Amino acid sequence: MDCETCVRRLTSGRSHLTDPVHCRRCHLTWTGNEAQHCVVCHRTFATITAADAHRRGVEHIDPAVTEGWREKRPGVWTNSAAWAGMA
Repeated sequence: MDCETCVRRLTSGRSHLTDPVHCRRCHLTWTGNEAQHCVVCHRTFATITAADAHRRGVEHIDPAVTEGWREKRPGVWTNSAAWAGMA
């Protein structure tokens, strides 16, 4: 196992509730109370609304190539319906 975060979490667990969340499959790490990570496409979304909007039945929209989506911060996606005017 090459991921330092995965190794640390396996040996000591998530030490604090304020620690970032980490995906053991894609090795992305994110923060935020509303952030949602898709276990199918391994994209992280800024809000529950944005995460729900990226799912179309069994299909998943790729926000990197779909109009109306942008990165709110690196690696965290949002759509125009979820924009709050702040990045």
